[in-house]
Amino acid sequence: MILRYLQDRTYEEMAYILSLSIGTVKAQFFRARTQLSECILAQHSLAQETA
Repeated sequence: MILRYLQDRTYEEMAYILSLSIGTVKAQFFRARTQLSECILAQHSLAQETA
């Protein structure tokens, strides 16, 4: 996610840097975004329960 959002890299550039296929990069990026979203939602829910 750092390569994509902080360094503004394309999927092609990330694939080259990581020595992976573009499909693998896209799949891993999708999974990472999903996991991050789930963590943020869980933290948000937990914060609302304790408030």
